[in-house]
Amino acid sequence: MTERFYSDLFFILLATIVAAILGYLIGRLTKSKKQKALKTSLDACHKNNEDLKKEVDTLVNKKGETNSFSSSYTKPKVSVASTVTPADRIKTSFDASAAKLAIGKTIKHNDLKIVEGIGPKIEELINNDGITTWEQLSKAPESRLTKILKEGGDRFLFHVPGTWPRQAGLAFEGKWKDLKELQDRLDGGKEIIK
Repeated sequence: MTERFYSDLFFILLATIVAAILGYLIGRLTKSKKQKALKTSLDACHKNNEDLKKEVDTLVNKKGETNSFSSSYTKPKVSVASTVTPADRIKTSFDASAAKLAIGKTIKHNDLKIVEGIGPKIEELINNDGITTWEQLSKAPESRLTKILKEGGDRFLFHVPGTWPRQAGLAFEGKWKDLKELQDRLDGGKEIIK
């Protein structure tokens, strides 16, 4: 009986080892196919991106000539500098060092958590509602923000988003000193009246 036990045990161990090896090999093969498919897709995206960059460069260099998008459209002869509005300059002129100097910590561009009262979970709720930049948050009505918090659940109901658009507006405009002064008067995003 002990011989049969050992032979059965040996068979079970052998079957387990063979199954493990087969599982490993099948996993490697399917992973390899997925990786190849993803690499092919990524390469196609890179090529498409390069083609688009070349097309944009061609269009920029052909000032006043007909572009490839529409044969009836003639590109106006306007310098690139004159087409940039002051709002566009604000959008592209985020100064991380000035932000760090005024606020006292490293700030990432359009990080909504810079707004006092917004943490990672609330930022996620706001992002899911389509607000992902300081500019968008600065233009969001308090009623929309309150609705987002209500839909997030009871644990977010004690937050008061009244100052969030103003804080986001100051961040968007790069007014870091003003933002710091405002936040010094806040407690959890709520303005403290003295």
